[in-house]
Amino acid sequence: MEEVRSSFHWTYGFYVALCLATVLLFQSCATGEEEESFVLGFSQCTTNDNWRRTMHEEMYREIAFHPELELVIRDAEESNERQIEQIRELVEMGVDLLIVSPNEAEPITPIVEEMYDSGIPVVLIDRKTNSNKYTAYIGADNREIGRTAGKYVALELDGRGEIIEIWGLRGSSPAIGRHEGFIDGIREFPGMQVVAEIDGHWEAEFVGEDLREAIRENPNVDFIYAHNDRMAARAYEILEEFELEVKVKVVGVDGLSGEGGGMDLVNQGILHATILYPTGGEEVIMMADEILHHRSFPKEETLQTIIIDDRNVHMLMQQEKKIREQGVDIERQMARLVDLDATFRSQRTLLITLAAFSLLLILMLVLIFYQLLSKQMINKQLEEQNEEISRQRNEIASYAEQAEIANRDRLEFFTNISHEFKTPITLMLGPLRELIEDKNQLSDEHQGELKLMERNTKRLLRLIDQLMDFRRIDNDAMRLQVDEVNLVEFIKDIMTAFQRLAASRGIDFKFTSHLAKQAVWVDRNLLDKVFFNLLSNAFKHVKDKGYIYVALGQSSEGKAVIKVSDNGRGMSREHAEHAFERFYQGENYSSKGTGLGLSLSKEIVELHGGEIDLETEKGVGTTFTIRLRIGNDHFNTNQIQVGSLERSRREEVDLLMHDLLEENHLAGSGEDDDVERKAKEYQILIIEDNEDLGWYLTEKLGQHYDMIHTGLGKEGIKYAESKIPDLVICDLMLPDIDGEKVVRHLKNNVVTSHIPIIILSAKGLSSDLVSGFESLADGYITKPFDLEILRSRIKSLFHNRQRLREYFSSELVFDVNRKRSQRTDLEFLDKLKHCLLESCHDPGFQISDICSEMHLSRVQLYRKVKALTGLSVNEHLQNARLTKARDLLTNSNLSISEIAYQSGFGSPSYFSTIFKSQFEQSPSDYRRN
Repeated sequence: MEEVRSSFHWTYGFYVALCLATVLLFQSCATGEEEESFVLGFSQCTTNDNWRRTMHEEMYREIAFHPELELVIRDAEESNERQIEQIRELVEMGVDLLIVSPNEAEPITPIVEEMYDSGIPVVLIDRKTNSNKYTAYIGADNREIGRTAGKYVALELDGRGEIIEIWGLRGSSPAIGRHEGFIDGIREFPGMQVVAEIDGHWEAEFVGEDLREAIRENPNVDFIYAHNDRMAARAYEILEEFELEVKVKVVGVDGLSGEGGGMDLVNQGILHATILYPTGGEEVIMMADEILHHRSFPKEETLQTIIIDDRNVHMLMQQEKKIREQGVDIERQMARLVDLDATFRSQRTLLITLAAFSLLLILMLVLIFYQLLSKQMINKQLEEQNEEISRQRNEIASYAEQAEIANRDRLEFFTNISHEFKTPITLMLGPLRELIEDKNQLSDEHQGELKLMERNTKRLLRLIDQLMDFRRIDNDAMRLQVDEVNLVEFIKDIMTAFQRLAASRGIDFKFTSHLAKQAVWVDRNLLDKVFFNLLSNAFKHVKDKGYIYVALGQSSEGKAVIKVSDNGRGMSREHAEHAFERFYQGENYSSKGTGLGLSLSKEIVELHGGEIDLETEKGVGTTFTIRLRIGNDHFNTNQIQVGSLERSRREEVDLLMHDLLEENHLAGSGEDDDVERKAKEYQILIIEDNEDLGWYLTEKLGQHYDMIHTGLGKEGIKYAESKIPDLVICDLMLPDIDGEKVVRHLKNNVVTSHIPIIILSAKGLSSDLVSGFESLADGYITKPFDLEILRSRIKSLFHNRQRLREYFSSELVFDVNRKRSQRTDLEFLDKLKHCLLESCHDPGFQISDICSEMHLSRVQLYRKVKALTGLSVNEHLQNARLTKARDLLTNSNLSISEIAYQSGFGSPSYFSTIFKSQFEQSPSDYRRN
């Protein structure tokens, strides 16, 4: 205790002595110098509010850490003369350092040189002048920004495309750099071409008629590259006038935050991408501090840029938001520091004035010490917050990557498990149907049991499909592909499938609308699921002689309104509240439902930005109401697929209608046996790795066709090229090679290009069907499948192939002036005709010579020509010689014998016999007539 007291007394005496010494010192230095301060003058030239706001926020945020610095800002609003006047005004105010963002390089160069020569430090930002008389430069490399934009556009277009460039101010160094850099960026891609250059003068208002004219002159333009985001946004508006906003993408430069900035435009889908042009506000203040305090600094500091598109814009906006929030907190803390500093100064003045009050001086010194400590703690806290921001930014990026990987793994898992489910179901459905059709071998009881098994197998399939749809929605994998649809025709087409069922039960089933046409943007493949669910529910719950009405109209808000009404059993209020919940079946226990239909319908309608609700009364009936928004503004550009492929849901519709018809004793079918009557005329190659399914198809189709089965894609290709089957059925998921590669190989090989190919796969997404048809397949049937549908598709292809054969055989006119087709089969026939016409005059010209010319074996040539035309190669050679002879008879004075030999016939008598058989008159009579 004594030691503490002694220490306290010693400390007290020390502070008293220090107080007296300080009083004497302050008295002697009361008129001494205050803390040195500096004034910075900033001259800018812009009308871009976003750029100005971002630049000022960054400068003031950084200057808060330098209380000795004061910033004075002048804006010349893109006037060279006004900027020169403002620079002189700032110098006259006595600024210690000039920060200049030149409007244009050449006009501002003299005044910058003058100020630099007068000894005032000059820091250029954003743009350089035309001399090296400046203290330092901070800014982005406009050439590098242009090069980055060029390479990005080239990669987006796969190295081939047409571009319109919108210039800034042509005399300014940023515009020149961004143009030259862009040209450098696309130079290594010969397929890239800038087809037009427009002057925008950095402002959207100047981007108008010139761009419209450029678009009219270049209708195939793929990208528009604008020197800043404002001009880019204006370009997007003009593209909307031409309805090209989806086809033509726009990229700009600046990438500023805030409403209307580049990030916001990318987030809205207006811009495809923007190249970040950092303002350099924080960096220029730090450099000014280095210069004024005579510390080392770089002569030139280049700011880095990044590409902002839909892959990173959300993360950057979140980061920007957090930075702004931290900035507000920093400003609040600095305001507190200013208050504390003012307190400190007032206390120091009071200490000098009241030197006699030593005790008060000690307390003030302690307070000052506390304030300094607080300031250090605040600075340390700010540093920790900055470190935390950086750490959180890295964590966000890591989490986003992990989430993407996890989502991709989930989708892949459900796709694979769907394939594993669907193949066994296929093997169940086929044999069941065969047993059901074989009525002579089974009793009625067994027939009923088999039909029960068939129906429940189909229900299992529909349940799997619905569960897969829900998983896609849950994982955000259900991607809309909306197109403009006429709701009137769309609903009528769906209702047609139910007309037979309605007529058989005496149900009043009709559609009413006062609109002749109602256009909406929907994914037709998803929306028809909604209507089929609603209509099938209605038919299950409406009694015979009841009614089901579908009405179309418009609400007062301008939305399309569809009502599906019936006078069925209805629901109580309690059950109606849960009608759209998953797996809820309500009180209708007798109906064979899964409780997924209405829930899935609601999810699909809401994906379209619409609404669905119901009005019901038990014992009276139910009305479902769907409201859909008009137009496509509520969809993003990735969802709009104008002219998109409409995936056929015929198999799913057939399953549903089979179930409904069977329950109402209306099942019945007829079968066309045109192809079957030609037993074993056609050969079919099956490429399927599942042995059971391959055996099943071979057994069932082998009743009418010659069947070959292999489980490997490479073996299938080898067999097709050597044996030339009449049709190929191919799975996509093969053990040795991708099924699509098999299809592409056969379709691009002249030997097998004519063979029809049906893809038989469990991959049933829209993207899978699109990819399958892009590989040039003639049909796509998803597993599990109905064997009758497959048989019908095979018969249809053989029928169409026969019609093509008749066409080719009748159209195989030997006219050398006919333009050659680019399609593989027609190109093959053109080459054959050319070969025959050039050599048919030679009597020694043989089939082996044709094989050598066509690079095919005798078997391949015979089967290829026979499959395409129905005629043999010898018949085509004879026709070519007769055609040449007929031409010589018409256009020359040669004798009949000379014409026979020049046409390749061995003797005049044989020629006359063949000619008369073909044209029903002798060569002499033909010449006279």
